[in-house]
Amino acid sequence: MAALNVDDDASVRDAIDKARAERGHIDVFVNNAGVGAGGAAEEVPLDFFRQMMETNFFGALRCMKAVIPSMRERRRGCIINVTSVAGRVAMAPAGASATAPRSASEILPSCSQSLCFGHSLQRR
Repeated sequence: MAALNVDDDASVRDAIDKARAERGHIDVFVNNAGVGAGGAAEEVPLDFFRQMMETNFFGALRCMKAVIPSMRERRRGCIINVTSVAGRVAMAPAGASATAPRSASEILPSCSQSLCFGHSLQRR
């Protein structure tokens, strides 16, 4: 087990390197980190939106970028991105919490597809 802060490049790199060193490779990677809170969009500070995007979107992307090269090299692997239902069914006053999961659920599949393109990795 390794501590991992998805908001920090070095933390992600160190945790992935440790997992590879201990296990040899990573077969399945689950992106499951996330933050959220309630509140109307106009009442939530922009810095909170930025932090949610950093964790819920860029954190997931950062982790995908860390594990895909070795999966690509082995020509196998699976990445599972878990996001919040708030990204699909936003309800007031959770507007702030819906933005990052919605972005992640819409954009990360295309990111993983493009990262895997031409390398015989499957996206499910």
